[in-house]
Amino acid sequence: MLKLTNLNKRLGELSLLKDISLEIPKGEIVALMGESGSGKTSLLKAILGLIKCDSGSLEVNGMALEEQNLAAIRLSTGYLPQGGVLFPHLNVEENITLLAETASFPKALIPQRLIELLSLAKLDSGLLKRYPSELSGGQGQRVALLRALFLKPKLLLLDEPLSALDQETKLALKEDLKAIFQAHSKTALIVTHDPEIAKALASRVLTMREGKLLSSDQLGGET
Repeated sequence: MLKLTNLNKRLGELSLLKDISLEIPKGEIVALMGESGSGKTSLLKAILGLIKCDSGSLEVNGMALEEQNLAAIRLSTGYLPQGGVLFPHLNVEENITLLAETASFPKALIPQRLIELLSLAKLDSGLLKRYPSELSGGQGQRVALLRALFLKPKLLLLDEPLSALDQETKLALKEDLKAIFQAHSKTALIVTHDPEIAKALASRVLTMREGKLLSSDQLGGET
């Protein structure tokens, strides 16, 4: 599903990624932890081809990360950037379905897909015509997650999906994410600074420091 081999990326004198090798099989949820600036977000961007590595190889969903495969890889990968980053001039429905036209998603199937996703995230359909400024933090984060899920991606890349939320909202959204992963057998790489979130969502935790992948710990998950 995801295979990284000896990835390296420098930005001037700074090494963003140092000899990163990682393999995530289908259906596994992996958490990526580390201090700010350790390279976590850079790694997600490299997987999407938003950062071009200086050396190494990368395969996503069986496709090598090359120019001719870039569009297909991005459309088969759901990406949730840190903070969600909804477009303020688009309403909720428009934010969720943003990539539908690019992916040639059948227009006739969009309403049903929206219903499925709203049910999944426990959101009311009355929110569809609202704008991001009219949403709570938890609602906005759920909308951003639904945008990442809309095209039924094979791989999810989630960058701090539970950051900047109050504790009650964070706990509720954590449970929703667990339910989504379990019900839909998603493969995911989740960036988080919270060890409790990592333990709750992932079966394996990776640690990064100064661009290096340091360790991999197997977790039993919560019972």
